[in-house]
Amino acid sequence: MAGLRLRDRYMGSELCRFERSLMSDPSNRDVGFVSFIDRRSFRLLKSRFTDIDSGRVYVLPSDLSAQVIDGELIRAVPSRILKRVVIPGNDPGRLSEAVNMEVVDVLSLERPRVPIPPPLLPKDEFMAKVSSAWSDPDKDMLDLVIALLLVSAPSSVYGRGGLGSEGLETPRAPDVGTPRDLAQTVTAQLPVEFRTSGTQRYRFLTVDSLKDLIEVQTTRVEENCFSIVRPHKVSETMRSKKVPIQLPFVLRDSRLKGKRPELDLDVLDYQLTALYTPPPTDDQVRELSERALKEAFTDAFWDAPSIGEPDPLGAVRIALALTRLNIGKQFTGEGYMRKRTDVSSDGFSVFKELLSRGLEEKGRMIREEDAFRRDRTFPWRSKLKPMDRRIYMELREAAERDGTFDFDRGSIMPGADRRQVEEALDRLNRYGYVLFMKGGTVVKVVVSTHPEA
Repeated sequence: MAGLRLRDRYMGSELCRFERSLMSDPSNRDVGFVSFIDRRSFRLLKSRFTDIDSGRVYVLPSDLSAQVIDGELIRAVPSRILKRVVIPGNDPGRLSEAVNMEVVDVLSLERPRVPIPPPLLPKDEFMAKVSSAWSDPDKDMLDLVIALLLVSAPSSVYGRGGLGSEGLETPRAPDVGTPRDLAQTVTAQLPVEFRTSGTQRYRFLTVDSLKDLIEVQTTRVEENCFSIVRPHKVSETMRSKKVPIQLPFVLRDSRLKGKRPELDLDVLDYQLTALYTPPPTDDQVRELSERALKEAFTDAFWDAPSIGEPDPLGAVRIALALTRLNIGKQFTGEGYMRKRTDVSSDGFSVFKELLSRGLEEKGRMIREEDAFRRDRTFPWRSKLKPMDRRIYMELREAAERDGTFDFDRGSIMPGADRRQVEEALDRLNRYGYVLFMKGGTVVKVVVSTHPEA
């Protein structure tokens, strides 16, 4: 269902169950999200993402006008109907014919406790669906990363919401998936408004240029989610931006299946339900943040060159996102403002696990670079590409560990693109790092080499 526009929805399965309850339950006739017409009058929208309203224009007495915030969920207690007006049906979010609207006086305002029905999918099925384009996504935590990017993190006392991600680029075959493919997996499952610029509550952006980085930092979307895709050439200006990220991920064992998913209405139901779910209280968020700041710098951060940098409050953002992700398992629809379980420990563990995986991979890459930089016996070091260095270091470590210097050519980096592996081996052979034996079927590692001329 590519190209679904949220504002074009009228009824049925394209609306989440919470939106349908606001539209169809007679007890919710005067419940909705405030949309001001002028200083004293407003409509009550039945969704944050459509223009469908209650069929009434509400007029506030002067003593209540300061008690209403645009966009908040309220119940208006009507006093009397003043008149009826006819509004032409030229709004794409409304019916095509003219609409009769009642203009009513407001007697009082209430903050309602409207139940939020849980989404149709349980949490595990939601995570499986959103990552179905990948095989073994759990091995790289991709199912969790994709799910968290879709449900996002709410705004809090510390600012706007949203989650930032960045994939670590490692040598992989073109057809097994890259960080760009992960970003496209997320984008393919979003309605039009969530992937284009505008005034929506949530937006997801694939970041692969300086212009995109600036947009991430300056956009006014309440919840801004993004995934940084490392371009071929990273400028110093891009590095200086240092956009905070909360979801650093590594692609190592997962594989792209080839067919990208399309927007699924069950996934949309889950996402919209999550976006409607209220966040923890400010006091709970402050408590999480204090813990995060105490532990933020006890571990080494992702210290090798990258575009984004780990957010010291990343664990808090993830914990907030987990309160939404867990709605399919934990929330029973008891009330709009609900008591939620403490997921702060899960937020810390997820953040640390993602960081540790990134640190492990970055650490290996740094060690390779340091070895080639320090050891001047390596000839023509500048001629080698990252794939060449990785293959040589893996072969050398295996030789020193196992005591054998001969390797079957076909067994070297079996998960990578064969053409790239063969080209790398040819370069290593050309510059004296390996020798081809037995007709080229065996690769012999050369540990000591002649100094560069």
